[in-house]
This record gives sequence, C-alpha cells and structure tokens, in this order.
Amino acid sequence: MKYPGFMISAWEAKEQLQNTAKILCFLSTYSYEICVPVSLGLRAVLWLSLHALKGHSVAYFTMQVIYARRKYKISPPETKGHPEFERTFRAQANCSEYFPIFISLLWVAGIFFHQGVAAACGLLYLYTRLRYFQGYTVAAQGRLGPLYASAWLLWGLVGLALAGLLAHFLWPSSSTWMAALLWPLQLRGAW
Repeated sequence: MKYPGFMISAWEAKEQLQNTAKILCFLSTYSYEICVPVSLGLRAVLWLSLHALKGHSVAYFTMQVIYARRKYKISPPETKGHPEFERTFRAQANCSEYFPIFISLLWVAGIFFHQGVAAACGLLYLYTRLRYFQGYTVAAQGRLGPLYASAWLLWGLVGLALAGLLAHFLWPSSSTWMAALLWPLQLRGAW
C-alpha cells in the first residue's frame, strides 16, 4: 500500500534495502504494515529494527510468563502462587501497560521530530524494559534502576514529540499542507 507523497510500505522498503544496499532487514511477523520514509538509510534500518525488537520483546515477556506457569504448575486465570511467578507475571503486566504509551510517543516523535533520534530513544527504552523485566523476576528491588531509566526515556520521548508538534503547528511554513490550512486565518489576522 503506497502512501501519498513520502511513504512506502515496509515490504517495499525491505525489497529496496535488499536490492540496492544488500542489507538484511528483520521485520516483525505481524500482519500490519510499518511505514518508513523513502530516503532509506541507517534511520530506516534503525526504525524497522526497532519495530521488530518491539514485537519480539512483547513475545519474550509473554513466553516467560508461560514458562513460569508451567514451572510452578499455575493454570490460567490464576495469578497467585510462587513468589517468582508473581514477580514474572507482574513484570510482564507492567511492561504491557506501558507499551501503548511508548508506541504512541515513539510514532509522534518519529513523525514530527526526527525518526533517527526517536528510534534511538526507542531502542534504549526497549533495553531498559528488558533490564527491568530481568531485574524484577529476580527480586522486586532489581526493577527500580531500569524503571527510573525507562521513565526518563518516556519523558524524553514526550519532549521530542512536544517539540516536533510545536514546530509543526507553530511554524506552518515547515509544512505545505499546514500553510494551506492556516492561510484563511492569516488573512483575517488571527494567526
């Protein structure tokens, strides 16, 4: 599916990467399409890798809960049992709770601020979430350092997204469609 102007689908991006630069691109096995700018380079590879890692990290956390259920013989829908299972379950649930916030901020920062900077923050966030999960499954206190680091990265993504949105909407000259939308307001002196 082509997007007007500047976007192509992830499958087209993968073909271009393999045909032109001979770079292997590991895409997530999900059925939705990931959009990247046509100017493929390191940022596009970083962006696609981030989305693949994102999907695999969610799968990894879920599989760890399944393994803990089998190990301690705890059938669904039970969530109580051995303390190690409870910590694993809670770590996975916490990561899942923050996932929609992370995805939203990542996309807004990537679209309106800078794709490479947002992808780098996203990779660091996924790394801190992995460290959080590993620390929490061992001991409850092991989660605190990575939890604070991931919170700072989320706030960083909020800042990037906000800066990008402000630049986009306050300086309409940076966007032709935004300038066209604001043109009637500029005639009336409202903007």
